[in-house]
Amino acid sequence: MNSIINGFAAKIIIGENVSIAQNVNIMVDSGPNASPKMQRVFPIEKGPIKIGDNCWLGANSIVMPNVTLGEFCIVAANTYVNLSFPAFSIIGGSPARLIRTFTEKEKEKMLNND
Repeated sequence: MNSIINGFAAKIIIGENVSIAQNVNIMVDSGPNASPKMQRVFPIEKGPIKIGDNCWLGANSIVMPNVTLGEFCIVAANTYVNLSFPAFSIIGGSPARLIRTFTEKEKEKMLNND
């Protein structure tokens, strides 16, 4: 609900089984687009976004241009993601930081095909 996926200026790839909570903003371009003078100092940033399979994006999170999230990443609610993170990362904060990675036991449980 109420999420925005802006893929106008670059490509967005969203993997399989990705959970996107309410009010998530995924945007491939950002900046002061109404002010050419502001753009001289703060140019519009443009770039692709890739969200791996089985990720979970928490409510009110924002994913900025040029970000890749590996598979099985969890993005905590209210997180501002402006950096890429590898598979099995749990991230949160503004800006996002690594909270922890999945344990081997957790990975095994998710990847077990039984």
